[in-house]
Amino acid sequence: MKLIVADSGPLIAWACSGHIDVLQAIFPEVLIPETVFVECTANTVLPGAQAIAAAVVAGKLQRIPDAPLGVFENLLNVDPGEAAVLALARERAAAVLMDDAMGREVARAHGIPIVGACGILLKAKQVGLIEAVGPVLQSWKTRIGYHLSETLVIEVLHRAGEVGTPRPE
Repeated sequence: MKLIVADSGPLIAWACSGHIDVLQAIFPEVLIPETVFVECTANTVLPGAQAIAAAVVAGKLQRIPDAPLGVFENLLNVDPGEAAVLALARERAAAVLMDDAMGREVARAHGIPIVGACGILLKAKQVGLIEAVGPVLQSWKTRIGYHLSETLVIEVLHRAGEVGTPRPE
C-alpha cells in the first residue's frame, strides 16, 4: 500500500507524538482531504495543528480538495471529516487511516481498506522507524487523551514484544 487518506484523530496522534514522518516513511503518499485539514489546523493552539500544517508545507502530507461525498453524504454517526476521508479514499482507490469505529464500519461496508494508528505503530517498530511502541502509546494518551481501549493497548504491546512495558494510564 503506497497511498493512504488520513482522518483527523490518528493524524493528530502522530503529529503530537513527534512522529509524523513515520506516516510518510510507511506510506509515500499521505493524503488529507480539505475538511480534515481544516479540522486539524483551524485553531493553531490545538494539539498537532502546527505540526500538521508544517508537514503539509514541507510536502510530507498532501492537502487535497474534498472529493464528492456521494454515498457518504448525510451518514448518521460519521462526521464530515470521516465522510471526506471515505469519499477521497474511494475516489483514489486508497486505504483509510481511521480509528473511529463507525467510520471503520462504513469503510468495511464499502470495501475500503482500513489501517489504524496502532497498526502503523506496529509496522514502524517492525521496520525500525521507532524503537518501542509503549512510549508512543503513552504520548498519545497523555498529550491528547487519545482513546485506546485497555484490550487494544495490551494487544499492541504484546505484538510488539513489549509485554512488560508499563501501560498508558
